[in-house]
Amino acid sequence: MEALADQIPPNFIVKPYITQLDMLQHTDVFITHAGMNSTSEALYYNVPMVMIPLTSDQPLVANRVQELGAGITLNKHNLSATDLREALTEVLHNSQYRRQAYLIGESLRQASGYKRAAEMIMNRMGSGGVLNEF
Repeated sequence: MEALADQIPPNFIVKPYITQLDMLQHTDVFITHAGMNSTSEALYYNVPMVMIPLTSDQPLVANRVQELGAGITLNKHNLSATDLREALTEVLHNSQYRRQAYLIGESLRQASGYKRAAEMIMNRMGSGGVLNEF
């Protein structure tokens, strides 16, 4: 039986851990379960996705990203290697997916993050106070 290390293709980099945010800044397509955090981070960095939702809100998130043209959703119940390969090829070679991911990412970057969201909530509620650092 061949050792796992001997089966890793030369164009793969295998690490015990890498932060997702670091990885996304160097990624052409992201295979994800379409959790809200992972999806938001991918879009923030203009990365289109192939999504395989598993549970909870993930199918809704994946379907919305697909509707907006920034990814393809696959069904976990009848997924095959061919389906995954075809979806990856489509997202990698059709520039519309990256363009849509960029447009969504730009809207996220323009929104100014959690501090701006908290300020808007506080202003809407009438406190008008300045928020301290979290």
